[in-house]
Amino acid sequence: MKKLIDGLRDRYQRYGFALKYIHATEYNNKAIHHHLIINNINDGKKVTSDYIRELTERNGMGIELTAGANLTVGLMR
Repeated sequence: MKKLIDGLRDRYQRYGFALKYIHATEYNNKAIHHHLIINNINDGKKVTSDYIRELTERNGMGIELTAGANLTVGLMR
């Protein structure tokens, strides 16, 4: 999770945006998984979901993206 947040923060700062997110981890009576709500950006070439796919594919994470005014990400390992 730290690699994902750090990677997103780096990409956001590169294009002059601030990363804003809410992170929750669930594990009671379930397989451990994470939920993120992230502010969605568009740098003119890519949007937040593109960056998340790039970062998670490198680390072998499964993702489920739900787009809205913000981006909701469910991460499973």
